This record gives sequence, structure tokens and C-alpha cells, in this order.
Amino acid sequence: MTLLIHSLQSEWLKRKGSLASWLVLVGALFTPSIITLTQILRPAKVPAQFAAPDFWEAYFKNSWQSMLALLLPMGIILAVTLVTQLEYKNNAWKQLHTTPQPLTVVFVSKFLVLMALQVQLFILFNVAIFLSAVVTSAVLPTVSFPTEPFPWSHFITQSAYFFMDSLPIVAIQFGLSLLFRNFLVAVGTGLLFLVTTLVMLSWEFAFVFPYNYGLLNYLGRFPEKNLHGFALGWFAFVMILSYILYIRKNDKA
Repeated sequence: MTLLIHSLQSEWLKRKGSLASWLVLVGALFTPSIITLTQILRPAKVPAQFAAPDFWEAYFKNSWQSMLALLLPMGIILAVTLVTQLEYKNNAWKQLHTTPQPLTVVFVSKFLVLMALQVQLFILFNVAIFLSAVVTSAVLPTVSFPTEPFPWSHFITQSAYFFMDSLPIVAIQFGLSLLFRNFLVAVGTGLLFLVTTLVMLSWEFAFVFPYNYGLLNYLGRFPEKNLHGFALGWFAFVMILSYILYIRKNDKA
């Protein structure tokens, strides 16, 4: 446990040397900022929108639309690759593997750092959604802040589902980043998978693709299928496979 804690601290410090933290911040603020700007520039329908009894649920759903379709998977692909491949960039894999820590600890600590960044993204995004409504009502004199109680449980529950649905993307990109030294190859492969799933979104077997569970749940597709279960299944399978490939990889430099 002590080794894992020290390894986590080391990986968290190394993360500062990448653009991943900025990707998390920009990714969390982008959609709420665009929504806020649009409402301020086109305020005609905003008062009625803010007065609706289901305002927060509708606002939450509207904010997640573009996030789930493109921004979240693309952000995961870039951030995971940047963090995982820091050693390739700095030619430091040999130094890392000569330290007195098992390969399992290295693998787990890197993945936990990615999970921490993912949690940060989701928290910041939800806070940004709330602040978007605050800023809009403060700037526009004709708009009153919603009187409906803030549905914390709805935000937390739905965000947890979306987080669960995004885990296969994290796992696949993590495995690709460990397998390929070249940043462009890992990112390009991830983007190819993403585009493929978007193209096949209307297919009757679209639920088998691991990159689109969040969007499928948002759209209400395949209500008879346990898409969260599919997401967790893909996640577990890819993580186990990635671990085996990492441990058995001859050239880890």
C-alpha cells in the first residue's frame, strides 16, 4: 500500500508536465460557456426557459448533449494518451522500471491518476452547469434565477451513469497508449474507433460498440438492454487484457 501511495504521488506530479489538466478544465467549461453566451446574446426565450418547472433537468440534459456526442470521448482520448505516454515523451520508461516498485503498482497508479482526472472533469462540468444559470440570471435583468429546488440527486445519479458509460473509452485508450509508443498512432486509433461508433449509431447492434454507451443512454436507445452492464463488461475485459499485455511486453522502454 505504501508503494502504491508513493507511486500515485509521483504520477500525479508528473501529470503537471502534460496538457491533461488544461484539457480537463477547458473540456468542463466549454459547453456551459457556449450555452451561457448563447443565452445572453439571444435572450428572447430565456425567461420562459428559466421559469419552467423542470428547468434544471432540461438544462442538465441540454448541457450533456454535445458533451456525450463528441467532447467527452475526444477529451478522454487526448488526456489519457497524454498522461499515459509521458514516459515515452521523456524517454523515462527505463528509469521508471528500474525503481523498486512492481509493474502492477505502476499500472494501477497510472490508471488511478486517470480516474482522478475523470472525476475532476465530471465535478467541474456539473459545477459549470450550475454557474451557467447563475451568470445568465445575473446578466439578464428579465431572467429570474430558477425557484425550483436544485435536484442534486438527479445530477449525481445521471453523472454517475455517464461516468460509468465512459469507462470503456478510458480503458481502451489506456491500453492503446501503453501498447503504442507513437502519440499519433494511439490518438488516431482512438479517433478511428470513435468515428466508427458514431457512423454506426443507428445500427440495430450499435450497443456492442464500447465508445457510444453514454450517447445511447442519452438518446434512450435500446431501453431493453442493460447498457451500463455492457459498459462495465467492456471496461473489465479491456483492463484485464491491457494489464496482461503490459506485464508480458518484452520492450517496455
